[in-house]
Amino acid sequence: MDLHAANLFKTYTLHRKRVEVLRGVSLEVPSGACVAVVGKSGSGKSTLLHLLGGLDRPDKANPGQADLGPAQVRAGETDVTRLRGSALDRYRAQSVGFVFQLYHLLPELSVLQNVAIAAMVRHGLAFGAQRGAQMAKAAALLTSFGMGHRLEHRPAELSGGERQRVALARALINRPLLLFADEPTGNLDPSTGGQILDLLDAYRRETGATMVIVTHSIEVASRADRVVRLVDGRIVVDQTVQAVG
Repeated sequence: MDLHAANLFKTYTLHRKRVEVLRGVSLEVPSGACVAVVGKSGSGKSTLLHLLGGLDRPDKANPGQADLGPAQVRAGETDVTRLRGSALDRYRAQSVGFVFQLYHLLPELSVLQNVAIAAMVRHGLAFGAQRGAQMAKAAALLTSFGMGHRLEHRPAELSGGERQRVALARALINRPLLLFADEPTGNLDPSTGGQILDLLDAYRRETGATMVIVTHSIEVASRADRVVRLVDGRIVVDQTVQAVG
C-alpha cells in the first residue's frame, strides 16, 4: 500500500506557548518500501508517524502557506485525513500496525491476551464464537517469535526484548499493509535489537507491507530503502541509503 503525505503542519500549545512541530512536511512512500525518519529529539519524527497512522490529525490550516494546498494523508485509495469515528477506527485496526519503543502492553493481561486483543478489536470479538480461533492465531504468532513458553506470563515478568516481541506480534496479528515503528530498538541491546529488525524485515518481505521507522540509530536506518532527515519540523534530506553511505 503506497503512502502519500502533503503539507503536514502541526502546532501544539505548551505552557501557553505555541510550538511548531511540523512545518509543511510532504512525503511519498511507494508500496512495499521502507523509509527511515531520523533527526534530533524534538524535530517532529514521532508526530509525523502519528499523523501518518491516523493517531493524530494535521492542522486544518497552514498559516501563511495557503498556496501549498490542504494537508493530506492518503494510504492507497483512502484519504486518512477525511476519516472520522468508526471509519478511522477501522483504518487503524485493519491497515495499520504500530510498534513503539515503550511497548505499551496492558500490564493486567497475559502475553497471549495482549496480542489477541488486537484481533478481537478488529473483528468485534470480545466474546463470541471466533474468540478461540483468534486466541489460537495469537498463540501461533507468538510461538513463531520464540514466545510460546511465555503465553500466560504478564509483561512485568518479561525482559525488554521479550516485551518488544509481544508488541510486535500485537502489531502484526491483523496482517497490516502499513507498519509504523517508533524507535523499536531504542531500549534494547544491539543483539536483541537486531533480532527485532530481522522480524520486521521478514514480515515486510513476506507481505509486501510498507514501513516507516523512526530511529536515532545509523544501523537501523541503514536497513531502510530511503532515509528522511527532519530538522525543526522540515525535511532537509530525502535520499536512498546508498547515497547516504
